Amino acid sequence: MRFKIPAGKLKESKFQYLDEVIQSRHVNPILQGILFDVKNNILSLSATDLDVFAIISIDGIEVDQEGGAVITDKIIDVIKSLPDDLDIEFDKKGDRVEIKTSKGKYTFSCFTAEDFPQIFAKDDNMLVKCSISGQVLRDVISSIIYIVPDQHKSYYTSLAGILFDISDSEINFVGSDSYRLIKMTQEVKMLNKVANLSVIVPKDALNILLKFLGDNDIEIELNSRHIIFKSESFTIISRLIDEKYPSYQKILQIDVDKDAIFDRESLLSAIKRVLIFSDKSSMRVNFEFNQDNLVLTANDDSGNSIKENLECIYRSKNFQITFNPKFIYDILRHVKSEKILFKFGRSDQPAYIKPFGDDSDDLITVVMPMKGE
Repeated sequence: MRFKIPAGKLKESKFQYLDEVIQSRHVNPILQGILFDVKNNILSLSATDLDVFAIISIDGIEVDQEGGAVITDKIIDVIKSLPDDLDIEFDKKGDRVEIKTSKGKYTFSCFTAEDFPQIFAKDDNMLVKCSISGQVLRDVISSIIYIVPDQHKSYYTSLAGILFDISDSEINFVGSDSYRLIKMTQEVKMLNKVANLSVIVPKDALNILLKFLGDNDIEIELNSRHIIFKSESFTIISRLIDEKYPSYQKILQIDVDKDAIFDRESLLSAIKRVLIFSDKSSMRVNFEFNQDNLVLTANDDSGNSIKENLECIYRSKNFQITFNPKFIYDILRHVKSEKILFKFGRSDQPAYIKPFGDDSDDLITVVMPMKGE
């Protein structure tokens, strides 16, 4: 293997994010490296932890000799520190790879490309294939993933990912931490579909995908075991969580008879002040609604307290409900609309929070109230 590439071209490929896939303490040392493979003037860079496979393709490479090698991820830090306009020459010699620039030479031990794990999913047995804008997919995932628990912190394995509930021409994306649930519906361009599918994509894989997503369209291919995200320049393949996701439809069918409309920034600012006074062990804020007005109250164990009035549009009977203010704060930070809509039933039932406007049906957040003291 011998080829030349400008440092800037490598950086533009976002190859440094392959480090997000690599597990530095994996018992198999080859998984601590990146597979460099050059063929037909295309450089492919691959990394895997055996659950997620990330592949980057860079074309227009100046190749002297095709081939491949697995190089330690330390190479990422070296290349990141080089000037963009500096040409880098890679030359594999036996069990070493020499990297030469006009500034110096860097030598790395390497593994053979043949020893690198094979991709565990192929695109010839997929049940669903669809296309979606990369920008839209990024917005959807970012709007949900913040409430999804890490796998080692979740009592329920099924909640450690986002549900992709796929029907004829749309996907319901759902995430939950058992206290909050977010559903976002997005139309997709269906390219091929053998059957409707509901699959759980791990949070770790989606966090890696977010690093690479741009504005270009993304093809999504999946079956009951694997999902593939494919663009012109990268491919992310992930195993799915082999669990049944809790029935989210039921919680979205609770009767609500009261609603309030807020200026999002005003409510966010007020909740930020509430957090200063909320007791860190119980984290509770009381919402007391009366005619076009909300009273927020909270206190801590030291006797500090807050009581703040906030204008809103509320025309139902007087009503009180208690929430964890951190949950409300996180939700408001991730909703982009100027106005926000709260819908309530009883004080012991979940509340609905939605953007108020033209796109209000696309995104809905459900949050559990806290029991009264």
